[in-house]
Amino acid sequence: MKTIPILIITLLLTMNQCSNTKQALSIENPIQTNQKENQEIDQETDIENIRLSEFQEKLLEDLDYLCDFLENNSIIFAQKLVQEDYYISKNELYNSLHKIDNYNLFLIRINMMLATLGSLHITAKPRGADSLDFNCEYIDNNLIVTDGNLPTGAKIISIGNKNINEIINFSKKAYPYENEIGEKVNAEQYFKVSYVLEMLGCDIKPDGANVVYEINGKSETEFVNFKFKPLFSYTEKTIGNSYEIKDDIFIFTFALCKPDEGYMKSEEKLKEYISDGGKNIIIDVRYNTGGDSYACENILNILSLEYGQVGREIYVSKYMKEFLVDNEDVVNAEIGDIISSEPVNIMGEEKYNLIVLTGLNTFSAGMYMPFYVQDAKIGKVIGEIPGHAPSFYGGLNSTTLPNSKSTISISSSQTSRPDSNATQDKLIPDYLINDNEDALDVAINLIKNKS
Repeated sequence: MKTIPILIITLLLTMNQCSNTKQALSIENPIQTNQKENQEIDQETDIENIRLSEFQEKLLEDLDYLCDFLENNSIIFAQKLVQEDYYISKNELYNSLHKIDNYNLFLIRINMMLATLGSLHITAKPRGADSLDFNCEYIDNNLIVTDGNLPTGAKIISIGNKNINEIINFSKKAYPYENEIGEKVNAEQYFKVSYVLEMLGCDIKPDGANVVYEINGKSETEFVNFKFKPLFSYTEKTIGNSYEIKDDIFIFTFALCKPDEGYMKSEEKLKEYISDGGKNIIIDVRYNTGGDSYACENILNILSLEYGQVGREIYVSKYMKEFLVDNEDVVNAEIGDIISSEPVNIMGEEKYNLIVLTGLNTFSAGMYMPFYVQDAKIGKVIGEIPGHAPSFYGGLNSTTLPNSKSTISISSSQTSRPDSNATQDKLIPDYLINDNEDALDVAINLIKNKS
């Protein structure tokens, strides 16, 4: 394998991801340079000696397909930084296929294997699931009810006769996270998912489960129904790209890094606003689901702002050669090459009262806007620390398993923020909001006071 240095690559697709990650299984960070390369690991399984049902034979076909696609296309395998935990989990899954009798449990076991790789972009997570109809915030290792069909402020004790700490610990093992904020988001999302509770052996019914909670010093039990819900809060709150001008402040709700109709209209109005002398700009990526990093760069270019360049490594697999037919560097590379570029940071000029808003769910390419602005010091970042790292594995390539029809995403690239001296595992806003503050209100007040 050879490494090809280039100046920089901008990929006009969802390839903007790589990650410094802390794994749910407490394994080492795969991006750190002091790690050992892959060891020779015994990958033999006893699957040939296990009797499988017709359904389980289909699971075996899916698992073979998944492992082949993952191990031949993911940059983590090309970098030879895969931990032993992956192979252990993989063998355990093969050897337990005869115990799996439905696709939901198979999906969890796949995620447990993928979680050892530590990238939020290597996943088999569905967009939604049947979940108990209430929401919680994870505070000091406790789940506290915030809304839904249980009293606000109640502390969850157990679900379906299973202690809540056991359920939370399993969620951490089954799903990856990249920093402590991501761990918090996972704890708030997966403890109430029906198939997670089922796998843990909780006493649940088809329509719900008994939840024991504590409030005002008393223990109460209540049956709570399941309801199909998105697994990420941003899918409930995001309505698309849009803009408004309020008190001479241009507010761009940047919900998706994609040049959709809302983006194009916002771009047009932003140009008009700055041509008329407008200086106050808020870019809201609190619920940005990612997409194409070019959408971030284009906005900064419209504002004539200077910013740095990300560092990137791209693994040229057979899949990538077929997919990126318009990328000259990939076309000219050989299968097995890693195309690399170093991060470059520059100090720009603060021409505007520019503020970028971040939230727990700022994800993937949505991270580009805050780290470009923060690293070049061309504006301020206000909000919460995102659960996604600013330097991360990504390059979202996906495939569909032939029988379960589950969509599996893998990482084909690794990206690092321009400022190599800044924190790589989490982006810390210049102004970290309190629990009772709204980032947009704070930003508007700061601009008004500055003006």
